[in-house]
Amino acid sequence: MKYIVAWVLAVLASLLFVGSASAKSFVDLTLGDVKAEERVTVANPKPVQLLFQFKTAGNLNARATKFLKDRVTAQIRSNGAFSEVSEQPVSGGAIMQITIDNLAAPEAVGQGVAAGLTFGLAGQLVADNYEATLEYVSGPDTKAVSKTVRHRLYTTIGRHADPQNAVRVRNADEGITMIVRQVLDRLVTDLTRDVGFGAVAAPSPPTEAAPAAPVTASEPAPAPGGGAR
Repeated sequence: MKYIVAWVLAVLASLLFVGSASAKSFVDLTLGDVKAEERVTVANPKPVQLLFQFKTAGNLNARATKFLKDRVTAQIRSNGAFSEVSEQPVSGGAIMQITIDNLAAPEAVGQGVAAGLTFGLAGQLVADNYEATLEYVSGPDTKAVSKTVRHRLYTTIGRHADPQNAVRVRNADEGITMIVRQVLDRLVTDLTRDVGFGAVAAPSPPTEAAPAAPVTASEPAPAPGGGAR
C-alpha cells in the first residue's frame, strides 16, 4: 500500500511542478467486450446474493468497495443471468462473491519519482493490473464455480509514447469504469457457460427438414414389338 501512495504522490508532484508534463490514461484491449456469440441466454434465471469487495495489493479497500458497489450491482443485474441480485440471502441459497484486486506494479514508485525529478522530460509508462475473481455456489452443499480474469490500466507520464494495443480514455475514472464493466461482463459470461452453473441456453427454434421428393414408381418397359396384340 505504501508504494502505491508514494507513486500517486510522485505523479501529482510531476503534474503540479511541470506544466509540460501530462498524464494520459489508456485501457488495455486484450480482454475487450464480450461478443454476442459468446453470450448464453439463461432459460430459467434464479436469484443470487451478491457479495463484492475491492482490494488494493491484496488488502481490503473499504473506500473503493463502497464507491464501486452500486456500479457492480447494476452491471450484474443488467446482464440478465439472474432473476434477482440482492445483498441479502435469497431463496435457494445461491451466493456470488466478486473480488477485484488492483495490483500496481512495484516499479511504479521509481517511475513516478523519475518523471517528477526530471520535470517530465523522462517519459514513463505505468501499468495498473487488475485481477477479478468470481466464486459462485448455487446453494447449500454445492460445489463452488470459480472464474478469474485480468485487465490493465496504463498511465503515461510526461513524454512517453502511447502504449500499444490500448485505447485512450478521458481520465482514470473513465478507465476504471470501463475495466469494471468488461471484467464483470466476462466473469458472468464465463460463469453461465460453465456446466457447474446449470444454465440452460434458450433453445433455438427447430429447423424443419426439407420435404423429401415424392417417390414415383417407374413404369414397366414396353414389350418388344410395340406391346401386346
